Amino acid sequence: MAAFVAAFAADETPNPLEGANPNPQAALRPIVDDLKTFYQEAAAEQPGTEQPNPYAMNRWFYYETRMGDALYEIRDVLTARQEALPAENRPPPVNVIPNMFRERLQKG
Repeated sequence: MAAFVAAFAADETPNPLEGANPNPQAALRPIVDDLKTFYQEAAAEQPGTEQPNPYAMNRWFYYETRMGDALYEIRDVLTARQEALPAENRPPPVNVIPNMFRERLQKG
């Protein structure tokens, strides 16, 4: 799944995953959801940590993880692909970033 997401982030066409929708763009959302759940469950089970509230968990995921960085890259790639199509041929957007976190934090 990570290679699938990385290929999207690099503006490449990922290889279909076994059991997933053969259309990479249609398969993206459920794969992202599975990986996000994995990240959040792993973070919540770390010894000595309090259970964070949902906002704090999502803020950490989108702003402080490599997966979050990849999702911003994917959003930018999909937006560019969509804008390159004539308006009448544009598919509905695939939103991989919740609106609450749509602004990417500047690092550094």
